[in-house]
Amino acid sequence: MIIPIRVQSMREAELVCEKCREAEGDLVLRAGRYCVDPRLTMGILAMMYTLPLEMALDTLDMAQEEALRLKEALKAFLRD
Repeated sequence: MIIPIRVQSMREAELVCEKCREAEGDLVLRAGRYCVDPRLTMGILAMMYTLPLEMALDTLDMAQEEALRLKEALKAFLRD
């Protein structure tokens, strides 16, 4: 599942990072051709300053139920 997100501050990056740490399974934050671990605040911040409009979480092979829980936890950061 691809979850498009928007992060606009360091505090938001920390909150997204916390939510991603709670999720079971592999996650990747993608923006353009770049990929980082969304469980690390520095990776999210790097994406936020380089390609903020293209950020999306890729849940890879995470269980569907877990991916939906993560999406619900991140609803404040979902991109339209």
